[in-house]
Formats: sequence, C-alpha cells, structure tokens
Amino acid sequence: MVRATLLVLGVLFLGSCVPANGPETVAVTAADSGRTFAMRVGDELVVTLDGNPSTGFDWEIATAPAVLTPTERVVTATGGALGAPVTVTYRFAASSAGRATLVLAYRRSWETVAPARVVELRLEVSAP
Repeated sequence: MVRATLLVLGVLFLGSCVPANGPETVAVTAADSGRTFAMRVGDELVVTLDGNPSTGFDWEIATAPAVLTPTERVVTATGGALGAPVTVTYRFAASSAGRATLVLAYRRSWETVAPARVVELRLEVSAP
C-alpha cells in the first residue's frame, strides 16, 4: 500500500514538472499566400520573402491587423554582388485574439500602380 501511494505521488510530482506549452513560431513564405493560420496570443509569426531592393521594389506592410504587433524587420543579402537579391524577414507577435488578414505588398514606394506581388495571410488568433 505504501509503495502504491509513493508511486502515485511520484507520478503526480513528475507531471507537475512538465512545462506547459509555450509560445510557438509560425513560419511562412510567399508560397503560403491565401492560407489561414491558427495561432494563440503570445505566438510569433515569421514571414520570409525574397526581394531585390536594388530595383526599387521592397516589401511593406500594406494592412497590419490589430491582432499582430510587428516586432522586427530584417533584410539579409543572399549574395555578395552589388544588386544581389535579398531575403526580407518580418516578425510579428500575436498580441490579441481575433480574426484578421495580414497583407504584405512588393512595390516601388513612389509608384501609384498596383503592387508587383501581394502576400495575404489570414490569421485566427485564440486566447492562450
């Protein structure tokens, strides 16, 4: 009887030591445009896009939903030559629950025409 009690207490103790699921990272690219992603408040959305700002084109946030807070934008050269393509990475924190659409546009800032490319991501953010 004592062994059974100790076994049960040991299992309960070990179960309480397992960490709860922490924030997750949802990584997407332009190929994911049009898809819907489920997230929880506290999760991170990482959007990685190819571009070439030497042509005047650059990625910008066209529609920033209230459920996300932008945290970082990093541009990384993919080659060593002048005018080489780059990778643009946006990081967002899921800051509140709700449904929304994030729209990123690849365009020249001085032009008033439609963007050359658009990435549209639908988000369903739930409470943690």
